Amino acid sequence: MGRYRAKTERGQWHTLTDDGYIFDRLTWHMEQAKQVQEIHGLLQASNADGRNGWYEACDGIGKPAGFVNDVARAWELAKKNYKNEPGETLVLLFRYALMRTSINSMASNVPAELVGALVEKEVWSPAQGLAYAQQAQNPWQRAVCISKIVPHMPESLLPEVQKTVGQIKEAAYRSYVLGKLAEKFPQLWSDVLVAIGQIQDRYGDHRDSTQGFSYRAYALQKILDKLPADYLSEALVIARQIENTDDQALALVTLSKQLSKLLPEAVAATREIASSYYRANALRELSKQQPKLLPEVIAVTREIADESERVSALRELSKQLPPELLPEVIAVTREIADESERASILCELSKQLPELLPEALAVTRKIADEYKRASILCELSKQLPELLLEALAVTRKIINEFSRASILCELSKQLPPELLPEVLAVTREIANESPRASALSKLSKQLPELLPEAIAVTREITIESSRISMLRELSKQLPPELLSEALAVTREIADEYSRASVLHKLSKQLPELLPEALAVTREIADEYSRVSVLHKLSNQFPELLPEALAVTREITFDFFRAHVLRELSKHLPPELLPEALAVTREIVNGSSRASILSELSKHFPELLSEALAVTREITSESERVYALSELSKQLPLELLSEALAVTREITSESERASALSELSKQLPELLPEALAVTREIADESERVYGIQGMSKQLTPELLPEALSIAIELKDESSRAVALSNLAKYLPEALLAKALEMMWQIQDPYFRSRALRGLLPYLMKLTITFADWTVMLEVLAYQNRKNLLEELPDICPIILELGDEQAFSDILQAVRDVCAQWP
Repeated sequence: MGRYRAKTERGQWHTLTDDGYIFDRLTWHMEQAKQVQEIHGLLQASNADGRNGWYEACDGIGKPAGFVNDVARAWELAKKNYKNEPGETLVLLFRYALMRTSINSMASNVPAELVGALVEKEVWSPAQGLAYAQQAQNPWQRAVCISKIVPHMPESLLPEVQKTVGQIKEAAYRSYVLGKLAEKFPQLWSDVLVAIGQIQDRYGDHRDSTQGFSYRAYALQKILDKLPADYLSEALVIARQIENTDDQALALVTLSKQLSKLLPEAVAATREIASSYYRANALRELSKQQPKLLPEVIAVTREIADESERVSALRELSKQLPPELLPEVIAVTREIADESERASILCELSKQLPELLPEALAVTRKIADEYKRASILCELSKQLPELLLEALAVTRKIINEFSRASILCELSKQLPPELLPEVLAVTREIANESPRASALSKLSKQLPELLPEAIAVTREITIESSRISMLRELSKQLPPELLSEALAVTREIADEYSRASVLHKLSKQLPELLPEALAVTREIADEYSRVSVLHKLSNQFPELLPEALAVTREITFDFFRAHVLRELSKHLPPELLPEALAVTREIVNGSSRASILSELSKHFPELLSEALAVTREITSESERVYALSELSKQLPLELLSEALAVTREITSESERASALSELSKQLPELLPEALAVTREIADESERVYGIQGMSKQLTPELLPEALSIAIELKDESSRAVALSNLAKYLPEALLAKALEMMWQIQDPYFRSRALRGLLPYLMKLTITFADWTVMLEVLAYQNRKNLLEELPDICPIILELGDEQAFSDILQAVRDVCAQWP
């Protein structure tokens, strides 16, 4: 110790030069020399820049993990001194937890892509990249960080990486990063498959929202191309353990690409898929190995009811068909009623059968919708460049000038420079200034000299809304000196709606334009447009509301009338409400009518029965539940039984549970039923949402059931959220059980999220020093912001285990650590 101290500057350990030994062993030597205070001093000292000296020194040699290890040693040594110095021990432990969270925050601020780039460019060594990955407390971020450094990682680092990956408890993340590692280190493939076998398959929205490999079949699909043949039998065992028939079929289809003996089983599983579309897709994949399945694929494809899905399946199928089966697919294609869809797939088939191009072109020319016709013509010209002139000629014949302008813009991207003048000529033939200006604007990106012409044409546009739209588009390209014309051009607009809308927007900066905007608004012929602007103006002129309501009644289209009325009803004075009710009853759409009736019933309670009857007739369950939820807040006791009957007719468990939860605010006896339905929700994220929705209303008798539902959640992230949501309402005995269940969460990151939710209520329990040290270790897995936000909840525990001076010293430690890691 003396020899090394002599090598420091002014006795400051962080000034040592790395010799390959002392940075790893310094605190060990201090411990052996019984210089515990020296260790605490080492970890607290600042360098000349005010940063933590020892951390900066360790980080500078690519060993920030060494600092973390030293903190762990100091932590254990501090714990042993609690009986002698309780206050000092509590301060030291919090200081070290805060250091950990500061490093976590710093690591989480470095994106995985940047970590990978720094290692790739040799700014960081792979060990430094790994050190940052280790400090990322979010397990998915840690997995991605490690994945990014794998291509540059030496095998000597593998044991440390495996140890870090092993700490990722979520199999969806762990299997993902192990898969990346196995691509470089094939000896790890067995570990990959073990992790995949441990994945808890997600379904519905939970599947889409989960990072990494959210279900086993997907994981097998992603690794198959890299998986050595020796491991296929292990993968097959996993596939056969998948309970969901669609997922199992996907897994078997995936594996059959390398295991031909599996084909019969994969085919059998695929034939059980209920959806014709998904069955056709799976069979098509299998037919790549067993071409004799292709006729069956065509037959199943023919059964697909949705034409757009059938076209999608045919398009993919056409890429692998042998010539002898193309006539059959062409026959299926010719059965497609929609000409644009039929032309689209003929266009795809013509890539294999060029002789179909005339037919595809002929069908395309029959498409009534000019825009679709133009789009497919443009697509056909990609296959036969010699069609470009013909496509241009056909485009010239398109009656709808907007469609013609759109396809001209697309064609211009494919045309050689020598043909651009021809496109320009066709563009100039467009009589309507709006599409002509739009085409000129887009062409000006290739021919900037067209910009003045585009501006001139824009000024000539007679449809004011189009002129305004074009001005907005051009303004992105116009030089500053032309922008000043915007107000002058606006005042030239004849269409009152467009002029009023723009004047209203301009009036936010120029209030003196408001009277002009109102005058123009009253000249608008279209009722929906007029009332829309009147409603906006009524924020500044409330006396306009009667006029707005009168105009609303004149709106012909039901949806627009409902939309405007719903917004107006929130601001109408009492004397206008009867008229609003009369207009509401004329609305045909049940969801819209129920929504407005619910709003109006706040003033006319006698409308609630009518609103409930309308709600019952709403077809969409999600819309019905929304309407019920809004109504249930106002329903009197005599109508609640009817609302309950409507609720029980809902088939979706998550929607029914949501409605029951809302009703139970007035009918607490419904809570057991709501809980029972919540337990049946298949999607765990929706089940958590269900528990959260009713947690405030749960009686002491029902809290054990709710906690049981939370504990049964397989996904640790969902379980952490559910425990956090319930903590506020749990009595002492159940809070202790929730805390016990929190310790069973394997992933430290998710465990810390659960503890954060429980922390404000832990003073209901007896917290010992031993309990607190373990809790603080868990809290140290967060970022610093979270730990600091928890200080008010930590304060009672510190005062119980220490004293006021200890908490005061903790606040000083916060200032010190935040200064060292700003």
